[in-house]
Amino acid sequence: RRLEVGPVATFHFESFDSMWLQVQEMLYIEKGGEAQIEDELRAFNPLIPQGSELVATVMFEIDDPVRRKAFLSRLGGIEETAFIRLGDDAVKGVPEADIDRRAVQVISAAGKGEHVTRSDGKSLFVQALLAGLAGTADLDKNGWLMASELGAYLAQRVQADSQGTQHPTSLRIDGDGDTVLIEGQKAALMPERALQTPAERQRAAKIHYEQAFAMLQEGKPAADALEHLNLAIEYDSAYGDAYVLKSYIQLEAVPSLDEAFASGQLAVQYASANPDSFYMLGLVQGRRGKFLEAETALLQALKINEGYRDVYFSLGTLYADHLNDQPKSIQAFRRYLELGGAHARARSVVAEADRAARPNP
Repeated sequence: RRLEVGPVATFHFESFDSMWLQVQEMLYIEKGGEAQIEDELRAFNPLIPQGSELVATVMFEIDDPVRRKAFLSRLGGIEETAFIRLGDDAVKGVPEADIDRRAVQVISAAGKGEHVTRSDGKSLFVQALLAGLAGTADLDKNGWLMASELGAYLAQRVQADSQGTQHPTSLRIDGDGDTVLIEGQKAALMPERALQTPAERQRAAKIHYEQAFAMLQEGKPAADALEHLNLAIEYDSAYGDAYVLKSYIQLEAVPSLDEAFASGQLAVQYASANPDSFYMLGLVQGRRGKFLEAETALLQALKINEGYRDVYFSLGTLYADHLNDQPKSIQAFRRYLELGGAHARARSVVAEADRAARPNP
């Protein structure tokens, strides 16, 4: 039922049995009892093949949260491109129309059981919403209006205007990060006059970093996200996480190997407790052909986080392809699989090693 189609992508072909097991797993994990069953059946029933259908779930397996979010943010519309080729014939896949993998944020006008308050025949919530979208909800006055800011603004204003009888709520029900409602100028997220103290500059740096993350999540140009990271570093030159993300963008999205290496070095300098710093540096060193240096960096990532699955896979390929150390390659791939990895190459290498170790009958 499982078909690897790339280093991180796997097609899982579903059946009644696989969906039945999935429902049981969700009930066991979430412990919602009978009340949960209907929701689970509604979610998984569409994935049961009907008649001659083939139904597949596409899984992307990337442990590194920085790489994962940046990678997934660039995959908009991928569900429209799947197909199966049989000889000269190609059968195009049809995506589930009711499934949306983007982050979803919801704002409600009032709490459960509350009535919508009106003034002079106009909804207080609608008036506040229009004012907020016009810019009033830009709570940090940085020129960017985020969904979380709008939700907080509406909750505060409507509660005050209704004298505590109406309580709007906001909730992110799927995905990560925040949604940009109004884009400000890229050059500055805070007025320069506000950046007098180190704390203020660190706050500005954090805003730029989070904005870069949000832009990658929404599939916006990586070069624009890179501008925000550069501004974050300008405000706080010791912002280690900004160097980690910058190194990734320069390695994968806006390729510049020398700059990726420089950013990687600064990442390990300023974020030495973050395993992603050494992981990214190891990947960069591997691309540079510095294989022993890559090994050192990857091993350091494991000293910080012994269970970092992606690092074991990278070590397995490094030992096999460049350092000619088959025992270490097998050991790394085996640990990767023990941690839940499922890449075909790792499974093949470990299976072959196990077969070779068996005594002849």
